[in-house]
Amino acid sequence: MHDIKQVLEEYGLSEKESTLYLSSLVAGQSTMTNLAKRAGIKRSTAYLVFKSLEKRGLMGSVQGSNASLFMAIDPYVLSMKANSVANKIQAMVPDLQALEKNYANKPQVSSFEGPEAYKTVLQDALTKPNKTIRHIGSLSEIHRVTTEEYGFGFFVPTRIKQNIFLKALYAEEAKSVIGKLNDKKSLRKVKFLPKNYDHRTSMMIYDDTVVITSSIDELVTIVIKSARIAEAEKSNFDLIWDSLK
Repeated sequence: MHDIKQVLEEYGLSEKESTLYLSSLVAGQSTMTNLAKRAGIKRSTAYLVFKSLEKRGLMGSVQGSNASLFMAIDPYVLSMKANSVANKIQAMVPDLQALEKNYANKPQVSSFEGPEAYKTVLQDALTKPNKTIRHIGSLSEIHRVTTEEYGFGFFVPTRIKQNIFLKALYAEEAKSVIGKLNDKKSLRKVKFLPKNYDHRTSMMIYDDTVVITSSIDELVTIVIKSARIAEAEKSNFDLIWDSLK
């Protein structure tokens, strides 16, 4: 009986509904008083449970000579109803998948605060190998957040190990730092922005992700997951890249 009740509850019946339904199968046509007693629940509660089962098409009633009699519908109806629901859900699967895809195509925006959160975002950029990261901003501002030790001791070696190429647009102030690394060995190509281009914020673009980071004074990192937005920002980056020597 326990296994039957469990299956009925998996079907969608509550514990009291399954108990009353099974009691009714055993009792046949019976008064509500008798059914409630068999089910071990109050008569008033049993009647409410009956009404719920009636709406499901699993119980019915007839008028006897002295009182209403209640009975469970043939158990075969359960199988028919379950198959009917399963067929309807199966037919709905393409529509449900379309809804899922539509949601997946919507941009997902997250924001983080502080240097540790920014480092976590940077590490996410290194998880998938064999790609290109586009980066525009102030390298000195980035090092104020992460430190040079983090950049040259962790980020750069991990990026190279993952075979991730870097295209960077940096302010000219970065020339003294960039000189520490060899472009070919570092899988990196850098171009420098005009001197009058003050870029304290940073933008990193890779895969379907755009990461925008403010200066260290407020240090907020915004992560946008969107294939369309990422493609648009890649195009904007490449437009600037192609215009510089």
